[in-house]
Amino acid sequence: MEYILDTIVVENWCPGLGYYWRDGSYGSVPVDAVRAGRDKDGSTIFLGRSFYNGDFLPAKVIPSRASAFVCWGGQEVAVEQYEVICSSQVAWEFATNGEVPEGAIAIGSTQDGEKLYAGRVMHDGTQTPGKVQPSHESCYIPYCGEEIAFKDTGASSMNHLSPSPECLSCLVIAVLSVSINSARHKEETNITLRANVLGSIPGASRFSVNKVFSACADKWPHRPQQSCLDEILFRAPTEAGELLSIQGKRDDMWVQSSMGQIPDGAVWAGKDGDGSDIFVGRAFHEGDFVPGKVIPSAGGAFIAYGGEEHSKFDYEVYCHGHVAWEQSGHGHVPFGAVEGGRTSEGEPLFVGRVLHNGTLTPGKVQPSHHVCYISYGGQEIPYDTYEVLIHK
Repeated sequence: MEYILDTIVVENWCPGLGYYWRDGSYGSVPVDAVRAGRDKDGSTIFLGRSFYNGDFLPAKVIPSRASAFVCWGGQEVAVEQYEVICSSQVAWEFATNGEVPEGAIAIGSTQDGEKLYAGRVMHDGTQTPGKVQPSHESCYIPYCGEEIAFKDTGASSMNHLSPSPECLSCLVIAVLSVSINSARHKEETNITLRANVLGSIPGASRFSVNKVFSACADKWPHRPQQSCLDEILFRAPTEAGELLSIQGKRDDMWVQSSMGQIPDGAVWAGKDGDGSDIFVGRAFHEGDFVPGKVIPSAGGAFIAYGGEEHSKFDYEVYCHGHVAWEQSGHGHVPFGAVEGGRTSEGEPLFVGRVLHNGTLTPGKVQPSHHVCYISYGGQEIPYDTYEVLIHK
């Protein structure tokens, strides 16, 4: 049996404010990830963010160490799961005493709701990113097991607030060769890899598919795709091939937005009672990152938490997903479910939707509660049966 998996190169113009977030793990970063500095050994450090103890914290992502790091409670903490900010439209500006320049990117938030920004400093022969916490008038960096405070810092801010034709992201979406080889050996199948030609995509002359893919395949450790690999090794050859194809086709992203605005490619989720369109979104609340609904006509997003519906002016919108809705229930989520967020304790939350009172409304599936919660009419309403958003 033979599978041919294409390396897919996607033309992806930076949406919304000119940046977006991609999930990462174990040191993996997309090709258009924002570079934030250098480690002491010369390794490149990228800018990310991650949940820890209810806070959404700026992180330093170091591929050569197969990990990301945040600072919290006086310590440097290694995290395996994180998000990476991607753009070619950001710059670093000088700031002091916890101040942030106009247009600075709010990278995260404390569980009390204070916004956290990205900063970076020169320290011990490194250029290291960390968190700017205005109320503390400091930038904290994670370094050598400690959380170190600085007063003078370069805070990450937008250089341009609108998309630019030069902001072409050539994203190589591919399963790493080690995953393919492991699946091949385990299932005794012949899985080969083939790269698509960039063709006439604007700006493509700046990139080489073979070089970009080789860098990914040769330099990334196998652990970034460990979850994918685990899935492959326990599946039949046909299912393994399908899974590889799913991973190869993914170009989904979460795009920052606000005040009811919807970026291009937003995933449609349903209709409100007045016929208004509803889109898939998520927002930070009380230490949780909660999937919910974005209603442009209502000027914001709405999430369910603690028995109530909460409105949010700042939120993220799920975009460009090759997705479908699959029937499920009682806390179960099907294979390929879209992870929309996490609780402060680290439990994954998935995107679900239900028919309610003449609406088709998305919400959060929380497996440990065995239900899908939607926000409606000021309340958090649970449903035992629901649909789940899945990757096709």
